[in-house]
Amino acid sequence: TEGMAFITDSSGDAPGIIVVDLANGNSWRRLTNHRSTRPTKNFLPIVEGRPLMRRPPGKEPTHVQVGADGIAMSSDGKRLYYCPLSSWSLFSVSVDALCDPAMTEEQVAQTVRHEGYKVASDGLESDADNNVYVTGYDQNAILRRSPDNSYETIVYGPTVLWPDTLSLATEDR
Repeated sequence: TEGMAFITDSSGDAPGIIVVDLANGNSWRRLTNHRSTRPTKNFLPIVEGRPLMRRPPGKEPTHVQVGADGIAMSSDGKRLYYCPLSSWSLFSVSVDALCDPAMTEEQVAQTVRHEGYKVASDGLESDADNNVYVTGYDQNAILRRSPDNSYETIVYGPTVLWPDTLSLATEDR
């Protein structure tokens, strides 16, 4: 899996994961419109005290439907964690399956795991202990998910508005 990149495509119509071989520039899509990359129907988080909805002028509000968005590699490089923006679920898939262009979509889909429920989130990151950090845009928080699927809030506050991209670094400078 070295030399591979993974990109989430969060489009509402055909969300999925794009795999790029950085050595030769080839790319392919995986899990296109799979249940794990699709937004949850009628998903309705509360953000800044209001239901998050599309509110076009002169039209009825509609649910925000955004597919696979958050993405993070497990510490051992064997699983790719991801989540739709419009969902309370965390998923993972085998990296080896994603990277094997000979595998069918069905074979790749068989390696998908529902990793449990979480807050409405956008950004994901993982650490060397296989914790997954989850931004909580509906909670004004950043949480840490332990491998046993328990969560701990590590940052919270009214100024933590829609936290997104995460990156971890060592204390060594």
